[in-house]
Amino acid sequence: MAKKTKTKPKVTAGAGFIMIETENPEYNAAHHGASANPKFIMAAYNYKESYVGFLFGKGTISKADKMAGDRVRQAFETMGGAGAQAIDYSRTKVDGGKIADPISVRQLEAGATLREVHQRLGPEGHDLVIKLCGECRWPKDLSPSGERQRYYSMRLRECLETLAIHW
Repeated sequence: MAKKTKTKPKVTAGAGFIMIETENPEYNAAHHGASANPKFIMAAYNYKESYVGFLFGKGTISKADKMAGDRVRQAFETMGGAGAQAIDYSRTKVDGGKIADPISVRQLEAGATLREVHQRLGPEGHDLVIKLCGECRWPKDLSPSGERQRYYSMRLRECLETLAIHW
């Protein structure tokens, strides 16, 4: 498990952005060690995009906790998929065509991930993580009470730590 950060990430002049270290998408292993080919680079991150990002930007949760929240969000969005698709009558019908699978392998894997979340956190923790990580809602959207919002935030941090340890 990653240690919690004692210092807050560096906040840039533009409100809502922090600089984080991330993998270089253009890294080439053939030129390892060259100064023009770093493995990690600094990138701007909008921490107000989601509540998990906001907690990470404030330094309240660790990088492992943020990655667990992002994994839940990715699985939730994958399960949503394109939904039911209507029949396209403008397409030319062809004999012998394959029938499209109603659900993809990726969606099955996302469903298995969400089932793991439910098994680890129970129904209440699962519901909270889905609302705050998957649906990108904020505690103020769930309750107007400040005390209840603080409870949701504390409980979310506990759930994310549990998932980070599991994964």
